[in-house]
Amino acid sequence: MLRFFIAMIIAVIVTPADAQPKSAKRGVAYGQNSAADLEVLSSGVSWWYNWHHQPENAVLNSYESYDFDYVPMGWNGSFDKAAMRAFLLTHPNVKYLLGWNEPNFTTQANMTPTQAAAHWPDLEELADEFDLELVSPAMNYCDQCVSENGTTYSDPVKYLDDFFAACTGCRVDHIAIHSYMGNVSALQWYVGLFKKYDKPIWVTEFANWENNPTLQVQKSFMVGAVDYLENDPDVFRYAWFTGRFSGAPYIGILKYNQQGALTDLGDIYVNMPLHDPEHYEIIPATIEAEKYNRMQGILLELTSDEDGLANVGYIEAGDWLEYGIDVPETKEYYFSTRVAATQNASFQVIINGVTVQTIQVPNTNGWQNWSTVTIPLTLPAGEQKITIKANTSGFNLNWFNITDEIIISNEEVQRESIHIFPNPATDKISIQSPSKIQLVEITDLLGQTVYSLVPDENTIDVSHLGSGAYILRLTSVAGNTFTEKIFRK
Repeated sequence: MLRFFIAMIIAVIVTPADAQPKSAKRGVAYGQNSAADLEVLSSGVSWWYNWHHQPENAVLNSYESYDFDYVPMGWNGSFDKAAMRAFLLTHPNVKYLLGWNEPNFTTQANMTPTQAAAHWPDLEELADEFDLELVSPAMNYCDQCVSENGTTYSDPVKYLDDFFAACTGCRVDHIAIHSYMGNVSALQWYVGLFKKYDKPIWVTEFANWENNPTLQVQKSFMVGAVDYLENDPDVFRYAWFTGRFSGAPYIGILKYNQQGALTDLGDIYVNMPLHDPEHYEIIPATIEAEKYNRMQGILLELTSDEDGLANVGYIEAGDWLEYGIDVPETKEYYFSTRVAATQNASFQVIINGVTVQTIQVPNTNGWQNWSTVTIPLTLPAGEQKITIKANTSGFNLNWFNITDEIIISNEEVQRESIHIFPNPATDKISIQSPSKIQLVEITDLLGQTVYSLVPDENTIDVSHLGSGAYILRLTSVAGNTFTEKIFRK
C-alpha cells in the first residue's frame, strides 16, 4: 500500500537579523561613533573603546541608552589622569580600564617594559579609586620596536614577560592583545601564547590584514574568527578594527559616507550567532549548521551555497556538533542534510547519546559544490539532543532539516500547482497538473534513480518498486523541475 506525504513548499530564507541574544564579548575599536552608529551596532555589539579616556562628544552622555559599555584607555604614560578621573566620576557604570596601547611599537605608546611598569601605578590608582578591573598593555608583533638592555621587543610575549618582571606586585586583571593574522588557525595559535598568564584575554584589535584581502576573503575570516572567539572560554572580549574606513587592507563595519548604516561586513559582525547549550529548536525546522549548541573541532567559513551565511568546515574524524530539538510527537520524520565533499564521507546521527543512523555523504567534487541527502529518521517526542559526529574528514555542512515533508527550494515550484492521487488497489499514481509533464523520475532518498520515463498519460505504475521511501520528481515541457513529492511504499 502506498502512503503519501504531500510536500509543503518551504522557501529557505536566511536572514542575518534573526532574533538572538546579544554577545557580551563582541566590541569594536573605533573613535568616530554617532548615536545612529551605536543604534545599528547595539543589537549585536556590547562595548567599544576609542584609545581615549572618554567617548567622543557625539555620544558622551547618551551611549548608555544604547546598552553599550565604554572602556577608557590610558594610551601611554602621558595620559590625562585628571580628565579620566572627571569622566569616571560622572559615569559610575564603567567597569574596566585599558592599559598602554602597543607599547613595544615606537610609533604607538613607545614604552620599554621598565617604563611601562614605572607608570602602571597611575592606572592602578584610578582602578582602585573607582573599583575597576585593569587590562594589561595591548601587545602585538611590531615592525619598529622599542629596545631595552640589548633586547629589541618584536616578540609581544617577551615584552609582557619583562613588563611583569619589572612590575613586581602590580595588579593586572586581564591580558590585551592585537592580531591581524589572515586565518583563524593563526589567530587561535596567537591567543594560545597568552594563556600562560592564566588571566582573561581581550583581543582588543583584530581583522585580516594579510595580502590585501578582498571583501569576500575578509567576510570568510570574520565568520570563522568571531565564532572561534565566542567559543574560546579564555577570551573575555574582542573588538573588530575598525568601524568606518575607506580602504584596504581592513574593511569597516560602518558605511564610510553614511551615519547609522552597516556595511555587508558589519551586517555579519552584528548578527553572527551565539551558542546556547540549552536552546531547543521546535521541529519541523531548518537549522543552520553554524547555530549549534556545542561543538568540538570545527571552524566556520563563508558559504557560497544558494542559501545561508556560513557553513561548518575543517571537519576531521571525531569532530561533532550538538543541537537541541523539540519534537512534537514520536514518529518517523525526514532528515535532510546539505553537504559538500571532496571524497566519499560519512557521519553519525546521534540522539541522546545513541547512534541511530549513519549517513553516507557523496563526493560532490568540491568544498562548495552542494547536494542534499535525505533519510527517514524516527524521533521520540520532547526535548532531544541531536549530535552530528564525523566518521571521516572531507566534507562541509551547511544546514539540516527535520520535517515530515521534503524541502523544495526550486523557484518553479511556486508557480505550479500539482496534485497526486494514490490508488492503493493498483499501486498506481495519478497526476493532475496545469502543465504537460515531460519526464517522471523516481529516486531513492540518496538520489539514485529507480524509475524514469516520459509518460504517455498521467498515470504511473509503481507496483514493481520494493518497500521504502521514494522521491517523485516531475519535469515540465520547458525542462524545469517544478515539483517533488516524497512517498513510502
